[in-house]
This record gives sequence, structure tokens and C-alpha cells, in this order.
Amino acid sequence: MKLTLDNQDGMDCRPVRLVKGMPTPKHLVGQMAAGKKKDEVGRLAMPAAETKDGQMFTGWRLTHGSRAAVLEMFPPTHKEVVAHHITDLFGVAGDAPPPPPAKLRIVGQADRDGLQALAVEVNGTTERLDGGVYHLTVSHAEDRRSVDSNGLLAAGWDRVAPLDIDGEGAVMLRSQAKGPAAPK
Repeated sequence: MKLTLDNQDGMDCRPVRLVKGMPTPKHLVGQMAAGKKKDEVGRLAMPAAETKDGQMFTGWRLTHGSRAAVLEMFPPTHKEVVAHHITDLFGVAGDAPPPPPAKLRIVGQADRDGLQALAVEVNGTTERLDGGVYHLTVSHAEDRRSVDSNGLLAAGWDRVAPLDIDGEGAVMLRSQAKGPAAPK
């Protein structure tokens, strides 16, 4: 099974292929239960697959409207503004499938140690398959990286009034995980 993704907004979105023999991520289990064979649905390759440009991951790119709403409600507190995506699975094969549409809701925030991130519920849970917290890095200091938000949220976060946001499933490169949001 191959899917071709567009390359809008400069993100490197490549054709994807499903790989057999690896644990099935939660977002593919429903497809399998719907009667699709494992060969059709496939399994994602783990651990991290390297490309010439960096490591691949799947997630949801915020739409322009949602990014604007996030930045208005949670103004950046650090120099480097990201507010681009919510990671689903990190270290996927370069031809992994994007995650399916999901209900995305901001439910918490943390802002300390040069990092500002929002905890996000994806289809009702904040817990990622790898045990981390689904999140959106809003901003960070120059000496920090977006990936550092994993540790920030693992140390705790404060609840906020829920904010529903929209994002589009995508396969992205870690080295290009900043930039414009998806259109809409």
C-alpha cells in the first residue's frame, strides 16, 4: 500500500509504504478491526529510520487557523516560535503512513526552563504510544530544541480551558519540523 503526500509548506512529505513485522500503532488497530488484512494495513518500522535529511516522524500539522488561534491564546514566551505540529510516532520509516484524522484538543501547558509547550489530547488521551505526552511546542529559547518539550511535560503541566484545534496527518522530517502550518 502506497500513499503519496503533498509537499505543501516546504515540509518533506514522501510517498509512504507500510512495513510488516513491527508492532501496530494504536491508530492502525481500528483499520485492522474494520476487516483490512495486516498486509494491507501493514506495520510501521521502528526504531528511528535515518534519511539524508534527518529522522522521520508522523503527526498532525496545525492548520493556519488553528496555529493563529494557538498563538493568540498562548502568546510565545521565547525567541524561537514553533507551533507547527503534534508528534504521533517518531523514528518511522520514510515511507510510513500518516496518522488518520484525529480530534485534537489542548488541555494543558508548561512554560519553564526556556521551553513553552501545550499538552494535547488526541482522540481523548494525552498519552502517546511511547508513553510520552502528546504536545505542541509553542516556543523555545535559542539554546533549547523542540524535542526538549518531552522532558518538560514529563515533569508536569497545568490544566487549561480546553481548546479544540485542527491538524492534518503528515509524515515529516525532524530537520524540517518548523515552518508554516498546513493551509485551511
